[in-house]
Parts: sequence; structure tokens; C-alpha cells
Amino acid sequence: MRRVLLFVLAVVMALTPAAATFAQSTVRIGVVLPLTGSQAAFGQASLNGIQLAVDLINEAGGVQGLGGAKLEVVVADAGSDPTTAASVTQRLVSRDRVVAVLGAFASSLSLAASEVTERNRVPFLTMSFTDILTQRGFRYLFQVVPKGTVIGAAQMRYAVEIGKAMGHDVRRVAIVFEDTAYGSSNADGLVAEAERLGLEVVLNEPYPAGLTDATPVVQKIRNARPDMVFPVSYFTDAVLIIRSMRQAGLDIPVVGGAAGYVIPEFYDALGEYAEGIFSINTSNYDHYGDLGRLYRERHGQFMTHEAFEHAVLVYALVEAMNQARSADPARVSEALRSLELTSYPVSGLPGGGIRFDETGLNVMTYPVMVQWQNGELVTVWPASDALGQPVWPE
Repeated sequence: MRRVLLFVLAVVMALTPAAATFAQSTVRIGVVLPLTGSQAAFGQASLNGIQLAVDLINEAGGVQGLGGAKLEVVVADAGSDPTTAASVTQRLVSRDRVVAVLGAFASSLSLAASEVTERNRVPFLTMSFTDILTQRGFRYLFQVVPKGTVIGAAQMRYAVEIGKAMGHDVRRVAIVFEDTAYGSSNADGLVAEAERLGLEVVLNEPYPAGLTDATPVVQKIRNARPDMVFPVSYFTDAVLIIRSMRQAGLDIPVVGGAAGYVIPEFYDALGEYAEGIFSINTSNYDHYGDLGRLYRERHGQFMTHEAFEHAVLVYALVEAMNQARSADPARVSEALRSLELTSYPVSGLPGGGIRFDETGLNVMTYPVMVQWQNGELVTVWPASDALGQPVWPE
């Protein structure tokens, strides 16, 4: 009889999710990023942030809700191709059996990867911007930053508020943006907010990503005679547009759309041309505390917003596993949907935390305005978040 009872107990424990989870020594997290191609710098910074978070969590004892299970990162390179992003994501969920997938930085890649995770009922956690991510009714999609139209609206509104506070009337605005999911979402927000504020949009110009010559774009900006220009672009295009503007003698104040305007390479490439340039951002390293300091010590440069936000997603995922006491993707997704997290380092986000609504959007956070001052990005707006004063470009 005792043998029968022991056998039954063993079977029950084997079938109990919590028991099965506690038996795990490691939990695999899938990561899909552009580690080659034109967006490789963003992908590598994102991976650096993820790995730092994983290292710190493992050193602190692992996933406590799973008996101290260690995190293992399984990385896949999406390049710059949505088809590749989808195929490598499928491999992560079907072959590597990851608990969740983080990525994929670029909105086009995240759209493709999240289609795969949704079909497989695996959580996809992202800091990509496009509105489309949370407009599809997905149940396994979690977007930690504001959506693109909200970012674009703040980009316009904050710029006008800064101008007014400093005695400069911004009435005529030029918008140039790459014709991608990221660029289009941000531009939609910019235009809508400009119209709401009664501003004149003297240029609303999409361009094909991957410029080789920015002269036509710059000439259109010159002809439009704006008070301020709002470019939305990744690194290579951002550098080309700003360099071409400055070399052409256009000293119009610039408010970038995050991405290429808020990474160390932007200042490295442009030097004094970068000084005074504003950009919207979804977070900034002057609010990251010890995590930002550790990142700079490890990598020799400041922690970019994509590095931090991917690191924050690791902490959110771990907290969801702690609350679910499981590494089952469906149960982890349920825990993410009810999660409210305000502890360090998540508190470094504007708004101080994460709470996802029914669409998977983090409703606790909002954008901030940063400015290049003496080779560093300083948070200058809104006043509640500012750690420095804005300087109006002369």
C-alpha cells in the first residue's frame, strides 16, 4: 500500500506545474535582435542591457519563485529582415522552448516576431514604438514604452512648451521621417499634435530609409522656412540629415525622434554639430541609477534607452515568473497582465513603473525630452523629470 501511495504521489507531483517548475535549474529567455546590418548598434546595446540584467539577477540568487532557477539567454539575429525575424522567433519557441521572447528593437521586426509568439502563445516583450503592436488584439504582447503616436505628440508638444518657456514662438514646423512603421507612427503623432496646437506644418515629408544623399530632404527643409524641424530616423540617416543641414548653413533648432538621435555614436559622428540638438526619448540614462553606472563601467559608454528598457523587461518577466511560480508561458502571460511593478530598476522609467492595460501597453510611462549638452544627453523636459535646463540653440 505504501508503495502505491508513493507512486501516486510521484505521479501527482510530476503533473503539478509548480512542482515541475521548481525542478528547473535554468529558464530560457529568447532574444531576437538586429545584431548585423544597419541597426546592429541598437541590437548590440539591447543585448548588452539584457545580459547585464540577467547577470545581476543570477548573481542575486536567480528566479526566487522558481527555487532560484538561473536565467539563460538564447539569442537570435534578425538582421534587418522581418522574414528572418519571424523564422528565428519560430525556432526559439519550438526548438529552444523559451518562456518568453524579448525584442526586436525595430518596429518592423517586432511586428513579424510577435505574430509568431502570438500563434504559439508565448509572451513577447518589446520596447518598439509602433502603434500597430497593440492594435491587433494580441494577448501575449507587452509594450513597455509609449506608442509611437504618443511619442510623436510629446515630441511636438514639449518642443513648443520649451520654446515658450524660453521666449521663442514656434509656429511653423517641418516634419521629415523614414517611411517605416516606426517613422510613420511617430510622424502621425507629430502632425496630429501640431494641428491640435494650431501650428502650421510647412513640410510633412516621408523618405526611404537608408539615405545615401540627404541634399533633397535638406533643400525641402530650407524652402519650407520652418521655425523648428522634427526628423524621425535611425542612426545613419540621422547623422546624414544633421550633417547636411549644418554644412548647408541651416541652424534651425532640431528635435529628433529618439532612435538615431540618442545614442553615443550620434555624438561621436557629429561632434559639435550634435550640440544643442533636442530629442524625444522614452527614458534617459541620467535616471537609471546604479544600473546605468554598471553598464557604463562594463561597456565604456552610457546606457542607451533601448539597453535599459530591454533590461527592465527582464526584471518584469522575472517578477511575473515569481508571481506565477511557474515558467509556463501561458501562466507567465497571465501574471504579466496583472503586474504592477515600481521597484528598482523599473523605477528608472518615466512614470516610475510598469502596468499593462488590456492591449498590452504600459500605461504608467510617458516620453521625456533630452538635449545634447557637452557631449552628454540631459533630461530637460517635462519639469517633473528634468535634471538640467534646456538651452535654446543659437
